[in-house]
Amino acid sequence: MSTYESATNQIDISDLDYGSDYYWRVKSNNICGSSDYSSVYKFTTQCSDGNEITISEITVDGATISWSNPNGSSVFEILVVPQGTPPVGVFQTVNTNSYNLTGLNSYSDYDFYVRASCSNGVFSALSNASFSTLINFCVDGIFFDSGGPSDDYSNGENYTTTITPSNPGEKASVTFTSFSLENQADKLRIYDGPNTTYPFIGQQYGFTGNNNPGTITSTDATGALTFAFYSDGINTSAGWTATVNCAVLGISNFSQDQLSYYPNPANEKVSFSSPRQIKSISIYNVLGQLVQEQIADAKQLVVDISLLSAGQYVFKVATDSTVSTVKIIKTN
Repeated sequence: MSTYESATNQIDISDLDYGSDYYWRVKSNNICGSSDYSSVYKFTTQCSDGNEITISEITVDGATISWSNPNGSSVFEILVVPQGTPPVGVFQTVNTNSYNLTGLNSYSDYDFYVRASCSNGVFSALSNASFSTLINFCVDGIFFDSGGPSDDYSNGENYTTTITPSNPGEKASVTFTSFSLENQADKLRIYDGPNTTYPFIGQQYGFTGNNNPGTITSTDATGALTFAFYSDGINTSAGWTATVNCAVLGISNFSQDQLSYYPNPANEKVSFSSPRQIKSISIYNVLGQLVQEQIADAKQLVVDISLLSAGQYVFKVATDSTVSTVKIIKTN
């Protein structure tokens, strides 16, 4: 209990707890003495909305989320939804201001929401932040420079990317569908293995300008390919887009047995080619909803996606013996 004094008929009190009940009463003091205390009244401080969110350690299927705790709360409610989806549904209750998200889809955009529980069942307003999971190269079947499918890469980059198949015996195969770097200044080196100590593929000093590497397939026992990219500090360019396939070589002719498709990203149409008869192609949005389906019986098929909204879609391509899943970006 605290006692305050004021020379007027009001008082400002600070440093109270967020979202808490307080009871108060008042009496007057003057030259004649002191009055009796008034009746007891109650007020409730508001729950702070200042949950600042930090997102780190993003992976192909999750991320670590932490947030500030100005209310001193011990209970929070969180929700993760595909980006742009309203925050409705069942919130998960957690007892710390940090959480490791798992089980998300690779190469997907998400919104994270959190609210703090204060006293008396009062919650703070929702705070939110957006993030995107990383590409799972062998699953998503795509490989871009840092600018993604539509933007240029940046100056002063120097990083390494390794594509490693998940299953024993598989080999990574990357086909560059576009390639443009600042000539003789920015370079992409490719190594036949899981790091840069393995043999060069192509040119030791790397691919530059419009010298497209074409299709590169690992011959290493790990099945991995490593890409080391360097850009100087002056000019940039469009970078590259590539498709990725990870499959077992030697069982059949890899280049003849795999499903192929282009372009990706696409604006109006996507062409598919398969050594087996394509029976159907089903298209799903990031919510898992079927948005388009095409029945067929052909080895080559063109799918019109002009009516779809811009965004990422999952294409399930069914043949007479397999179902292949690929992710394709629809652009405006």
